Amino acid sequence: MREEDDQAQGAVGATRGGASRSHTMAAMIENAPAHEPAPSPAAAEAPASNGAGTEEYKERGVALRVFVYVVAGHFFAAFIWLLFYLGAHAE
Repeated sequence: MREEDDQAQGAVGATRGGASRSHTMAAMIENAPAHEPAPSPAAAEAPASNGAGTEEYKERGVALRVFVYVVAGHFFAAFIWLLFYLGAHAE
């Protein structure tokens, strides 16, 4: 334990004395514990399958999107029709 304290004090003293910090940083990097790389997303465990990505899932998404677009288009057309109706009957 005493030897570690002397080394730490020597490193601090060396940096105060004008020695380059790169030497102490190099020693710290060399003595640093090795880290394991993080697992890649592809290697991660996939959650329980809900059918996402299947042909049936994609077809359902397209059908929902078409339904929303048709409904939104009819609302927009009704709004435009209402504007023309009110414009024609304005006094």
